[in-house]
Amino acid sequence: METLLTPRLRLRPPRDEDAEALSAGSNRLDVARWLIRVPHPNPPEAVRVFLARIRAASARVHVVDDGAPRGLVGLDPELGYWIAPEAQGLGYATEAAAAVVAEAFARGAETLAAGHLVGNHRSARVLSRLGFRETGRGRVAVASTGEEAEQVEMALARAAFAAAAPGLPLTPAARSGIAAP
Repeated sequence: METLLTPRLRLRPPRDEDAEALSAGSNRLDVARWLIRVPHPNPPEAVRVFLARIRAASARVHVVDDGAPRGLVGLDPELGYWIAPEAQGLGYATEAAAAVVAEAFARGAETLAAGHLVGNHRSARVLSRLGFRETGRGRVAVASTGEEAEQVEMALARAAFAAAAPGLPLTPAARSGIAAP
């Protein structure tokens, strides 16, 4: 997996030394409650196990890095992301997700899937800005709370992303890969 560059971020493969920062960023319930797979608490050792699992599976999951690890973004197989509280509100989720989506379309993907829990308005805005549209709803188990929650299921076609791309923070190289390969 290669490192992706955005106007402000480096999206790079995860390393074991990221575990402390990723644990700190995801260990707050106000972050973890919106993430299906992240437990609460999420100690560094659990993060190390997760990072080893995604490396072994060759999952396309990147660390969002602005000089320090600020979260994760990837396709595993759906688009997913989270940003640590101290870096929220800066547009990092949109910027990182746009780069991952552009790269997936450049590799030949035609449609991508994503979702967000009902009530997660920030994630809904990110996905909408990328061009995702609701395709249905379902119930999912949330690891941090141990409860089920309603999830909005979404899809993004290449053409919808191309239409959204002019308003997204993409590098010229990322923009060039959006058209059909």
